Amino acid sequence: MPSKNLNPKTWSVYFVTDRTSSASGNILQDVLEVARAGIPVIQYREKELPYSEKLKQAQSIKKICDRFGTVFVVNDDINLAIAVKADAIHVGQTDLLIAQVRERLRKAKLKMIIGVSVSNPRELKKALAEKPDYLGVGSIFRTKTKKDAGQPVGLTFLQHVSRTTRLPVIAIGGIKTNNLSAVLKAGAHGAAMISEISSSPNLFLRVQQLLHLAKKVNAQKQRPRKPIPRLKKLIKPKPRIKPSFHRK
Repeated sequence: MPSKNLNPKTWSVYFVTDRTSSASGNILQDVLEVARAGIPVIQYREKELPYSEKLKQAQSIKKICDRFGTVFVVNDDINLAIAVKADAIHVGQTDLLIAQVRERLRKAKLKMIIGVSVSNPRELKKALAEKPDYLGVGSIFRTKTKKDAGQPVGLTFLQHVSRTTRLPVIAIGGIKTNNLSAVLKAGAHGAAMISEISSSPNLFLRVQQLLHLAKKVNAQKQRPRKPIPRLKKLIKPKPRIKPSFHRK
């Protein structure tokens, strides 16, 4: 079984499952394709199905993720996350507090990465006090996929978050191939995508294209900048004029 990269700073592209936007109509098939393509992390997000059905799906997704070395995240549901022994859990502002999540995991004798969503300065301050393992920031752009996404926070807030904390930052909401570069350059370590991946007719190819683009942008971010020449070196000293003495 391949090892998993549990460092959220390396999760350049992050897939969130969604039945409604799936081109195949089968999220297990979607998960298999994106895992085969090498995506580092998959989040199972399901709000409407009964728990018994969610448990079956989550168990199947966990097996696929284990097979390909993909990090498996469960959205919101701590009972489900514990039942399938997920690698991580992501909670929103209206879900359990991080302290409560940690207590549940302690009682279950499990360790998981914990992510939390933030969309404004108040939520950011609260989240930083709770000390999660990573932040999910958004919605960055307007999105139709997530009904409870609210107004977009934009790249300005994303930049603010990335400059405020050293925690890994995963951006989400309306992120597409054509704006992924801007999101990463604004300070995000990675971008969570839903319909941009799930609605594609070829998920495998789409994920590989996104991973290639993210790798290229992140390499540019890490490239050391050329030092700015000191001002003194840019100003050429004026030549000294020797005084001339003329005898009368």
